Amino acid sequence: MTDIIEQFQGPFRWLSNFHSCKVHYYGVELPSVEHFYVANKLALSFSEAFRLSTKTPGQMKALGRERKMSEGFEDIKVAIMYDGICQKFSDKNPELKEKLIQTGIRPIQEGNNWGDTFWGVDAFGRGKNTLGKLIMYRRIQLQYK
Repeated sequence: MTDIIEQFQGPFRWLSNFHSCKVHYYGVELPSVEHFYVANKLALSFSEAFRLSTKTPGQMKALGRERKMSEGFEDIKVAIMYDGICQKFSDKNPELKEKLIQTGIRPIQEGNNWGDTFWGVDAFGRGKNTLGKLIMYRRIQLQYK
């Protein structure tokens, strides 16, 4: 049996949406997938996305919770996340792309202790692990290109 990557911590911190990488939102280079996701969630303008690109991923996540999400975002949030994942693990970020490929066939789980059962798996083993599944799907695409 293959060892599971249970959390985006320690040697696997680079899998986190908070990890530094190049992603683009309407021509603005953003420093993380978290920035990209929140920019889409709030339907930020080019200038606001550029201004907020200096915030930390944690500050962006908090902003995404404070403000009202754009209409219809709930229906497209998985596709938006996948777009960010594809940008993170691409030729824009060759070292991250290669690290993902090198995980082979290991299951990837976004384990967390904050109770997120949609994107991850909580401390009790409950959750859909949507983020982990998106990352594994991206890995398959890269391995068989």
